[in-house]
Amino acid sequence: MQAPELLSSFQANSAYQVIEGTSNGEIILSMNNKAKPFDDKRVRQAVLYAIDRKSVRDTAWNGLGTLVGGPVPPTDPYYEDLNNRYPFDPDKARALLKEAGAENLKIDFTVPTRPYATAVSEIVQSQLRDVGIDARIRSAEFPAVWLDTVFNRHDYQMSVVLAVEARDVLTMFNNPDYYIGYDNSKIKDEAAAADAADESNYVAGMQNVVRTIVDDAAVDTLF
Repeated sequence: MQAPELLSSFQANSAYQVIEGTSNGEIILSMNNKAKPFDDKRVRQAVLYAIDRKSVRDTAWNGLGTLVGGPVPPTDPYYEDLNNRYPFDPDKARALLKEAGAENLKIDFTVPTRPYATAVSEIVQSQLRDVGIDARIRSAEFPAVWLDTVFNRHDYQMSVVLAVEARDVLTMFNNPDYYIGYDNSKIKDEAAAADAADESNYVAGMQNVVRTIVDDAAVDTLF
């Protein structure tokens, strides 16, 4: 139903048992790494510092979901908690935007017509406004319009979507023609080496790949 705010009505009723589980789903705030202003790493980093992910989760998803700090869910073998890499720091965000010459930005925020996306976009818009980024929400019917505009034609600056494929980190970031547009030159060799390694070296190699992606602020994994 994608209405987590209704869960309390079941929890309060002794006729029901509520069981919490895990999922591969990641709410990804995507930035087009090939399009201005997000072709500048400092601007992407500013976005990550500007957003209080706990507040986004608590407001948009009723406190349910796990803060992960990177595009890997806890169900994956190479998961590690990377929340400390970009703590909520609006002052740092403003400093990075000033350094990049990107103050008083105006961007288009293409939001699919899904309840989670609408809820997330409103609080993200507010937090970005606080650091000088005017994110103008543009609603895109999902799936047809969003898939055509954002996913296929890459005609967007910022968007948000629930990524649900299992172990999809290389699908998203090891292909510069994917809609995120991440430059995979830093990770492709290590990703290939990890894929050819034994289990322990695979995990270590993939963790290094993910750290590089996070350091580059390719996306913001909200929760």
